[in-house]
Amino acid sequence: MPLPNLAIAPFYPYEQDTLFDPKSSLNRDDCLAFFRLLRARLEAAGAWCHTIDVCRDRGLVPDVVLFFEIPHAPVASLLAGWDPRPEAWVVLQECEVTLPHNWVPTRHLEFTRVFTWADPLVDGVRYRKLNFPNALHVPAPLDVETADRNLVTMVAGHKEAAHPLELYSARRAVIRWFEAHQPEAFDLYGVGWERGAADGPFPSYAGPVDRKLEALDRYWFTVCFENARHIDGYITEKLFDCLLARTVPVYWGPDNIGEHVPADTFIDMRSFGSVDELHAFLVAMEPDAYEGYLAAARRFLGGPQARPFSNEGWTDVVVGALEDRS
Repeated sequence: MPLPNLAIAPFYPYEQDTLFDPKSSLNRDDCLAFFRLLRARLEAAGAWCHTIDVCRDRGLVPDVVLFFEIPHAPVASLLAGWDPRPEAWVVLQECEVTLPHNWVPTRHLEFTRVFTWADPLVDGVRYRKLNFPNALHVPAPLDVETADRNLVTMVAGHKEAAHPLELYSARRAVIRWFEAHQPEAFDLYGVGWERGAADGPFPSYAGPVDRKLEALDRYWFTVCFENARHIDGYITEKLFDCLLARTVPVYWGPDNIGEHVPADTFIDMRSFGSVDELHAFLVAMEPDAYEGYLAAARRFLGGPQARPFSNEGWTDVVVGALEDRS
């Protein structure tokens, strides 16, 4: 039996099947590869897959519409006019700090399937575990003795939030410490920092990056904080970008990170009482210890524990749910 036909309801500016275009300017570091993989799996099984606007334009009626994040409008209104009415599914990506309405339980009732990284919600029925996807591979070993790198970097957008679990202010605290105490050892990349902040400009800012992995590969360590802390299962691409780029992440995210990613692959920011302590730890690290982090990352990326975070693992979950329905 063929799989159900699928429409994807993305957020702007990913309409018009842009999700499937490897040449799109939105496809930085091939971050959209998992959509092409999903489409290929469906087409091989006799089904089609388009963004929801393309379906409307072509008069196609999907069996399932997969939303990315909960829309502001009621789902029923967005599916109006199709007969039979498609089944609505949703992927919850952004956490409560950045997209609070994603986590309003009554909105979840508008969907028959909710895919989420949020461990406390997963029940294997309505709520199915789905991590952020990554194009995983095992990076080549790094010659630590000859590598020419600066000490620390951060690649992040300049954001603010009043939520008690936000980590944006923790990022800024690290930036300001290095700017004040070790300005030559730290570079900041991302978008929004050029505007500065209430306490002044960011002199460490070196601009945006086109190829994130190449940028990270120029540094020994990368400060890698999620948008929020203490949210079990909330592990985005930030950590995996570091592991793939052969830079050791200084990480802060969910309390249960060790259940998903081996603790010897990253430096846990929660282990330090201050940025002073962190800096002392970084500069004192011996080459053998550094190589230990990279070796642990290669073992993890090459093993089965990493597959749920891969493009293939992501596709397995969605296709598996479609197979259940068909």
